[in-house]
Amino acid sequence: MDAPLLSTTERWLLANQYRIRAKLEEARSQELLHHAEALEKGYEWEYESICPVQQPCTYPVCDETLSILTLFGVLQTSFKSLGLSDSAELRLVDVTFRGFHYRDPFGYHMIEYAKFLFRARPHPWKIFYPTTPHLIADWPVLESYQAMVAKWQDLGGEERLTREDILA
Repeated sequence: MDAPLLSTTERWLLANQYRIRAKLEEARSQELLHHAEALEKGYEWEYESICPVQQPCTYPVCDETLSILTLFGVLQTSFKSLGLSDSAELRLVDVTFRGFHYRDPFGYHMIEYAKFLFRARPHPWKIFYPTTPHLIADWPVLESYQAMVAKWQDLGGEERLTREDILA
C-alpha cells in the first residue's frame, strides 16, 4: 500500500498532536516522540506505521454492499411472509445471505463495510436482519450476488416478492 501523502501543514499538525500525547501518555512518550520526529522530518516510509489507514471503500463498493444486503433481506422477508416452507424447488437456505468472500473483488471492503453497518446507526434494511448475519462466505460469491441483484432490479426492486419472483 502506498504511504499517505501529507502536506507540510498536516505533518506539522500531527507532529504537534503526537508531542501533546507524549506529555499525556507517559508510558508511550518515547514512541510518540519518535512518531512526531518522523512526521517533522517527512520520513514517508514511517507514515503507515504512525497512522495505519486503509484504502478507501469507494461509493460504488458501499452501494453494491447495501444492495446485496437489502436484496437478501427482501428475499427472506418475502419467503416468510408468503408462508413458504422448504420444498424441492425452494428452501430458506437458498434465500439466506451467506456473507462475502475475501477472494472476491473488493471482498475485504465489503466484509468490513457490512461489519461497520451492523455496528453503526440504524439503517432501513436492518429490519430484515434480527441479528447480525454471518459475514464471511466459504467461497467466492460476488458474481452470483451481482446476477441476483440485477434480476431483482429488473423486477422493479420491490420490497416484497412473489413466489415466482423468488424462483426467478
